[in-house]
Amino acid sequence: TTLNVSGVLTYEDVTNIESVGVATFKDDVEFHGTGAGISSAFWDKSANEFKFKDNIKLSFGDSRDLQLSHNGNDSLISHIGSATGALKILSGGAQSIECIKAGAVNIAHNGTTKLATTSTGAQIDTILILYGAAGNPGRLRLQEGGAISEIIGTRNSDANSDLQFKTERGDGTQVRAKINYSGDFVVPGNKVGIGTDNPSTGLQVDAG
Repeated sequence: TTLNVSGVLTYEDVTNIESVGVATFKDDVEFHGTGAGISSAFWDKSANEFKFKDNIKLSFGDSRDLQLSHNGNDSLISHIGSATGALKILSGGAQSIECIKAGAVNIAHNGTTKLATTSTGAQIDTILILYGAAGNPGRLRLQEGGAISEIIGTRNSDANSDLQFKTERGDGTQVRAKINYSGDFVVPGNKVGIGTDNPSTGLQVDAG
């Protein structure tokens, strides 16, 4: 049996439509919630988009475990508190990101976790590359408040490098020591203190 409607069929005309086969809608389709007008979602034929209003959730799973929504300010992907398992993002069938409920976030390469957050920070397995182009070397910056210390790998050539240790002492961040590509430990200030942080000679050892 075929029902053809050339005008507008409203809820006042029909309170329930049941289709045993395929129902085809050839124009805009509106989904009305509890508010006036289109308060939930609608299919916009001209834009070829299925549009959801703010604070309307798209839910997946028998218990609505996964929810997508926009609250007017933020876009949200939520693995709700009562849901089992974790929120995972896969690419090519391999896990890329895993968000454990109220726990760690694991970032993987080809399914193997390489970076995992912990309650105190993060753990990296096994190599962290801080890359920089020539003249702008990668660096590890350690900071407390406004005070900065840095460990920098500098390039002499593509086959030779120095490792620099820089600290801040009221005069900006300066190189305090380095290991050069020849294997020498170099102190630019020409003073090394053992048992003292204020040596007065080239090498000062305080027994304490």
